[in-house]
Amino acid sequence: QQNYDWIVTMDAGLSHDPDALPQFFEQDEQFDVVIGSRQKIENVPFYRRVISRSAAMVVNYALTSSYFDLMGPGLRDCTSGYRRYSRAAAGCIAGVELESKAFDFHMEALALCYRAGMRVTEIPIHYVFSNSSFNSRVLKQAMRFGLHLIGTKGSAPHMAQSNQ
Repeated sequence: QQNYDWIVTMDAGLSHDPDALPQFFEQDEQFDVVIGSRQKIENVPFYRRVISRSAAMVVNYALTSSYFDLMGPGLRDCTSGYRRYSRAAAGCIAGVELESKAFDFHMEALALCYRAGMRVTEIPIHYVFSNSSFNSRVLKQAMRFGLHLIGTKGSAPHMAQSNQ
């Protein structure tokens, strides 16, 4: 209603540094989605790093139209919640009935925007792991959603390119 150009999302537990916000707005306006890629991490358990890398592999594969392209657009962090969305990207996400339920939202939002032809980029952020509500139920849900994304591979009319 306020006609803002951007929406920024971040974790509420201060694992994302609010001081990094200016970096998101310094990015070129041509990018509809700017992902705060967790490249500088602290206190992140090994199992969480494995889960994040695995999710990135699944999402990257699912975002391509070719079954032989195993690397996809090469995004490093597909599950980070620290993001800047353009108004168009927010409309793309809000314009459909979402299938995701929790942590898998970040994968679905990225897939919707990317498959709609929107431009995506990443910026490195500092990430400090804090206590998380992530559990085995959420992991199973995310795995199911990853398989769903692969099942819809190539179904989009236009595939965008990320800018790495």
